[in-house]
Amino acid sequence: MVAGQNVRANRWRRTPSELRELIARLKDQYPLLGVLGAAGLRTRRQGRSYMVANCPFPNHQDNSPSFKVKLNAPDRFYCFGCSASGDVFDFVHYFYGKDTFDEQVRFLTGKSLKELARGSSVKELQQAACERDHRRRELQELRRDEENEPRSVTDEVAGNAYEALLDRLDLSPQHREQFRWRGIAFEEVLDLGYRTLPVDRELRIRLCEELLNDGYNLSGVPGFFQLPHAASAFAGRWCVGGTGLGWREVRDNKSGQVWKVEGLLIPTCDEAGRIVRLKIRNDPPPDDAPAWIVEVWPTKYMALSSKDRSRGAGAGIRVHYVGPADGGNFAGALWVTEGEIKADIASMILIARVLGVPGVGQCPDLVIEAMRRGGYHRLMVAMDSEVKGHVQLAVARLCRLATEAGFEPLVVLWDGRLGKGIDDLLIVGGQWQAVPYEQWWVSLSEGEREYVERRLARACVG
Repeated sequence: MVAGQNVRANRWRRTPSELRELIARLKDQYPLLGVLGAAGLRTRRQGRSYMVANCPFPNHQDNSPSFKVKLNAPDRFYCFGCSASGDVFDFVHYFYGKDTFDEQVRFLTGKSLKELARGSSVKELQQAACERDHRRRELQELRRDEENEPRSVTDEVAGNAYEALLDRLDLSPQHREQFRWRGIAFEEVLDLGYRTLPVDRELRIRLCEELLNDGYNLSGVPGFFQLPHAASAFAGRWCVGGTGLGWREVRDNKSGQVWKVEGLLIPTCDEAGRIVRLKIRNDPPPDDAPAWIVEVWPTKYMALSSKDRSRGAGAGIRVHYVGPADGGNFAGALWVTEGEIKADIASMILIARVLGVPGVGQCPDLVIEAMRRGGYHRLMVAMDSEVKGHVQLAVARLCRLATEAGFEPLVVLWDGRLGKGIDDLLIVGGQWQAVPYEQWWVSLSEGEREYVERRLARACVG
């Protein structure tokens, strides 16, 4: 937030949580897109991800739509031309010249912050929080439905293109060092398929041309796409990864400074070990990057996708299989953890069949399906050791589904001081134990069990 942060803190006389709830309620009542329309901005849809417009701010003569609002985060704007960014209060600051937070609130509501705070009961704030949670869940469901849309090529076609791409890539020294620090040999990393995605756009274009010349089909393979006319001399040529114009960088148009975004490609494999999807782990921004650069920096993990791009496709949600199909040292058992890296490392050290799910609590139905298809009878649930409600909720939901399906669920526990993830624990040689779900459940506090039961009941009601 550029405008009014200190002003908010200085003028507020209640707790920070009450301030956050009031600000969130104001954003709900005065949505950014509505305020943009009232200001006369003509926005239009760009694909399924953005609303775009010409930048309205007086210090920026914008001849092409640089001002964007992401539809899955509709309370924030960002201009790729002048680098202005923020929420509805920042827009009022930039566009209408309201410098303090009090002025911004009064402009939107006709009341001062003090008047609004006095009239906001705890019950109203809680109701607003519940409504936001409901809308957030709806957005998540919508995004999940979009990701599950079928792509236009088979797993075999996509897998062939991915394997050919990875064969032409290497690991950067920085990524090699990250794995070496974790005690994993360079050869093992290469065998798992990890590679560094080049930052240079022209190099990625040349890689695509090599693949096309060698007869690989790129049309409809998630991550590959043809560059648009806005890419100038490169229009119509194939690229992989990056923005719609193929860039993997964040640029400050005022100073001309450019921050390169390097990323690690992580394969997602099916039951047969074939690569069916690629994920990118973006390196974090440098420590000395300005706050607004950090704000617009790509998220840490994202699927390699080219949805809504010329001849591209969405990646969809997939689970990652690794290790001996018979269970290895744990015959008849399937381990499940979060993410491909944790699954790969756990399988390598334990010599076990491990399933990596996209996130804690995601795809429990696919886990049960994997149990049935593989003929396993025991499910080893090894989610993060954090004592957090969302982790406990995910473990309980998955174990109950496994029990209903006739499987034996065990919860893997360890001392969280040795590492948050199962991979961290195994790398340092830490000890773990697997306990029956019922034993794990009664070990929770009464408050923790009440939270899980309440959330599971809410999910059943829908």
